[in-house]
Amino acid sequence: MKPQTLAIYNALKQGQSLTSLMALRQFGCSRLASRINEINHEISPERVKVNYLTENGKRFAEYSIPDTIPSTPAPLTLPSGVMAMNF
Repeated sequence: MKPQTLAIYNALKQGQSLTSLMALRQFGCSRLASRINEINHEISPERVKVNYLTENGKRFAEYSIPDTIPSTPAPLTLPSGVMAMNF
């Protein structure tokens, strides 16, 4: 695995979104789409999400890994036969 690809993956896992220009500035990566392809096929069980943003009629890709932690936790349930204790 290329160190540059790993650095990009770590940034995405920390919740950062990246565009090509951001990747060039932060990691010296001029081929972000190729690094994302490597992440999708070699590292990540979850797929990197691509949003196509428009600014002044021009499209560009912004890559991110969707949040895998639910925003509201699932309620906890006790196994049958176990009683909850109130303190």
